[in-house]
Amino acid sequence: MDRAEPMGALGLVHRFSEPLPLDGAQARRWIGGKGASLAEMTRMGLPVPPGFTLSTEVWKHAVETGALPDGLEARLREEVARLEEAVGARFGDPDQPLLLAVRSGGPTSMPGMLDTVLDVGVNGAVARGLSQRYGQPRFGRDVRRRFLESYATVVRGVPRDAFDALAGRRQIHALDENALDALLVEYERMIAHEVGEPIPDDPWAQLRGAIEGVIRSWSAPRAQKYREAHGIPDDEGTGVTVQAMVFGNLGAGSGSGVVFTRNPSTGDKALFGEWLPDAQGEDVVGGRRTPRPLTRAQIRRGMEDDSLESAMPETFATLTELAARLEERHGDAQDVEITIERGALWVLQSRSAKRSARAAARIAVEMHEEGTLGRREALSRIEPSSLRQLLTPRLPDPQQLAEQGLSPVARGLAASPGAATGQIVFDAEAAQRAAAGEELILVRAETSAEDVETMRMVHGILTAAGGLTSHAAVVARAIGKPCVTGATSLHVDYGRRTVVARSPQFAGLELPEGSVITIDGARGLVYAAAVPVEPAPASPHVETLLAWADEARVARVWARASSPRLAQVGRSFGADGIAVTDCLDVAGLVEAAGSLPIALRIDDEGQLGGLADGLRAGLDCVVVRPALMERAREVGVAVYAWVDPGTLVDADGLWIDLDGPGAVDALCAAELRPEMPVLLHGDAATQPEVLGWCLGRQEVGAIVPPLDVPVGRLQTARAAALS
Repeated sequence: MDRAEPMGALGLVHRFSEPLPLDGAQARRWIGGKGASLAEMTRMGLPVPPGFTLSTEVWKHAVETGALPDGLEARLREEVARLEEAVGARFGDPDQPLLLAVRSGGPTSMPGMLDTVLDVGVNGAVARGLSQRYGQPRFGRDVRRRFLESYATVVRGVPRDAFDALAGRRQIHALDENALDALLVEYERMIAHEVGEPIPDDPWAQLRGAIEGVIRSWSAPRAQKYREAHGIPDDEGTGVTVQAMVFGNLGAGSGSGVVFTRNPSTGDKALFGEWLPDAQGEDVVGGRRTPRPLTRAQIRRGMEDDSLESAMPETFATLTELAARLEERHGDAQDVEITIERGALWVLQSRSAKRSARAAARIAVEMHEEGTLGRREALSRIEPSSLRQLLTPRLPDPQQLAEQGLSPVARGLAASPGAATGQIVFDAEAAQRAAAGEELILVRAETSAEDVETMRMVHGILTAAGGLTSHAAVVARAIGKPCVTGATSLHVDYGRRTVVARSPQFAGLELPEGSVITIDGARGLVYAAAVPVEPAPASPHVETLLAWADEARVARVWARASSPRLAQVGRSFGADGIAVTDCLDVAGLVEAAGSLPIALRIDDEGQLGGLADGLRAGLDCVVVRPALMERAREVGVAVYAWVDPGTLVDADGLWIDLDGPGAVDALCAAELRPEMPVLLHGDAATQPEVLGWCLGRQEVGAIVPPLDVPVGRLQTARAAALS
């Protein structure tokens, strides 16, 4: 089905248990990635709570008209009745209560950007019924608390900070039923004050409100900025899944977790993740509690073994088998959300795992070696710009630093590799106040979707709470920023705009906003000083990928250099040639380039005379404006014309500047001979449209900054792999 073809004829609702009328990307476009994944896992026979998905047509209708489609209410009641029959419970019935989870899910994954409302259908009577049904006085109250938090923030716009302020330093998961009753009274009073009315008790009103809130989250500023940054069309929209709730907060034998089929930081082929007993999924990723390791292999020396593998070995064995099936089915490392309800394992979601650049390279190469991926598909799995992560310097060994008198002020979890030094900032406002070019570290107790834009602005992220699958960790890995989470010995005092250390060695040390710190995202360490860095280690998996890329490229990659040092950098990263601009030491640059071909761009006639006296031997061509071409031929090397796209000149080759609006279109429309040598210069030189134009041409070079040569090598190969 063509993207432009309307999908309304397929219907507004898809039940997980029904066959999908579409495959792959078309199914995701109709009901979103989450809906398609849940339907797929249901067909695989995996333990998925039953449910249904509202298609992206519902989102489209709501956006265009401001209301849900006519007839949807009746269809919702029909589908909920089927859920009631499937699980043996009734929506809104205090004696046999069915609660629902309402989640977003667009065609393209946007982790943490869209909203979810859980425990829909709970009111005071249902909360009491839950406690009675499960024999746990605390349980129903905890479910009601969770619902009020998610519904009020997503549907009514109450700031999450308002709930944090009421909770204070109380450990909510440790509160008994009486303390929870008191907290619920505070919650309801605050909500009524913030929005002018209480949250509805009617379960059907709750369901409608939750669906509308999830749909609105597509238009939230954070989601718009994420789509802009990742090239996701605004008109994709989101599906809305409605699913029977399962509960990980039912005491012993229950819990929730996030599972990666391979390590998202290193790429190691082993289960990796985190879990919490007696908890729901938001507890694991939300940052209020520090999760426990999933596997025994994650237990660090001296730590108590509180892994899921040891606590629930039978459940872990089932999970291991399930994870292997999901990875085999999708041909990629998966990020799987699970809930364990009194020993029963449930799968809530499976999607391609976000991963660091180093992990992505290792996973792609090893999946090729395992026979899962061909070389072209392996190359297409790597986002070329992510290779910049692998050029990021790292900190020396902690023992070396200790010998220099530098000890970490805090230890946390190695959430995203790399090192960063910068001034502490607590929010977007402080980051924007900083001087242009200032290096910054965002420090938070935990992060949420509202912090994503600030995370992009800074050089590193540090959180006092949260684990390796927390919001901060997942986003940092996705955007390639160093990150340390779970630095529990630090207290972030937003009121006083300071960080207070509580470890024995540094107890009482205060680091006000603006203080310089250094974080080691590869080791989970925090230093209260600027720490010198060292070059990043080589990655054999990246070298393998680049070797494959060099065999498949549609264009050569030239390094732009204005000094001998930059020429050396480009050469060390595998450049095919050196494009010289604005260089005062041409002789030194020629020497630094070694045997690589050199194209020297000359702005005026004066320098041409100097070249004719002795530098011509090191050059392959000079690049001049058409008016200087006749004079340039006296140098005795090939002469390239320096032109804008679309300009045709009789020359030995062309240097085409791809700057300004319309440049790419003009290039693609130009009728150049296939054998004409071309050097493409400008930010657009490695855009997909330009590299597509390179296909079938005999001699094209894309000019990039020297540090981006590995990126360019991979970009030019992906163009061939995706063609």
